[in-house]
Amino acid sequence: MTDTELVNLIAEKIMGWEIIHDKNYCESVGAFLYIDNNGNKHFMKYDMPNVYSGEVGFDPLNNYEDAFQIIDRMQYLGWNWSIENVDYPEIAVIATFLKPQEEIVFCEISSTVHRSICLASFATIENK
Repeated sequence: MTDTELVNLIAEKIMGWEIIHDKNYCESVGAFLYIDNNGNKHFMKYDMPNVYSGEVGFDPLNNYEDAFQIIDRMQYLGWNWSIENVDYPEIAVIATFLKPQEEIVFCEISSTVHRSICLASFATIENK
């Protein structure tokens, strides 16, 4: 799965956003446009930066605040979370989502906090 596919699946399956253009939103920009539950538009950029006002970029693989939007959403959906640094076999980050009452736990290890959050949240939603 590509990074773009992962971010799009997170937007739809975790964030609950609706695609309002199922093809490239604008060929000169090359992106998809999503709308969230509050009516905000989220611009999923592929190859060029967002050039339109009033749209919010969403790039949780590279943006700390976007990654923590995922954590907020997962908490809203009833999942507890933790993040820890490990040295296995080199420095990495483990993101964990769990439901203690159900003894369900999903963890992912990656080189960055952002990526581990994205991977763990997606694994959680896909396998719950």
